[in-house]
Amino acid sequence: MMDLAAVIRPDFIVVSLLLLLLGMILKYRTKLFNKLIPSVLFAVSFVICAIWGYFTSPYAGSARWVDSLLMAGIVHGGVATSIAVWGWDTMYGLFKSGLFGKKEKKR
Repeated sequence: MMDLAAVIRPDFIVVSLLLLLLGMILKYRTKLFNKLIPSVLFAVSFVICAIWGYFTSPYAGSARWVDSLLMAGIVHGGVATSIAVWGWDTMYGLFKSGLFGKKEKKR
């Protein structure tokens, strides 16, 4: 059985919070199309997670590159981006028009 702690590193939650802030800045302060924001966030996340994964990898040689680019960059970068985008969409939906949003008057 595969250990999830070996696949998902909890230190990358910090990257998700950084991406959430960057996504808000991109959405409200730039003229970037909303559909491109997840792609930009993934590119930033890939670079940060790959660098972080390279310096924290327990492997040496070519296995270190594979671990940093594939596992840390793509897998953890994708998960961090998904958490940031999904978290923003969920919170925005709850507060804007969902549970805590404006209620329509019943007639």
